[in-house]
Amino acid sequence: MIISAEKYAKERDKMLLKRDINELRKFVNKNKKLYRKEYIKAFNAASDEIIEITMHKMIVHCINLPFNFRQESADWLIEKGFDLDIKIHRAGF
Repeated sequence: MIISAEKYAKERDKMLLKRDINELRKFVNKNKKLYRKEYIKAFNAASDEIIEITMHKMIVHCINLPFNFRQESADWLIEKGFDLDIKIHRAGF
């Protein structure tokens, strides 16, 4: 079953507010029909560190979330030496 964009965004925001990589993993796999198979395979193979970085970048760029919450993730990324950009890699997906 495909969900509406509005419902997807609400569920995504609720999940991101938990700031929990296991919740992110569950969310992506629950909605795996919305993503390419190659993306799901790469996501599921990613280390916890990569998923955590991904989660913080998602939070930073999710304008529906409270500014201070987003700023905390931006600070986390900068403190760890990561940039705030989301880069798209065309590795087959």
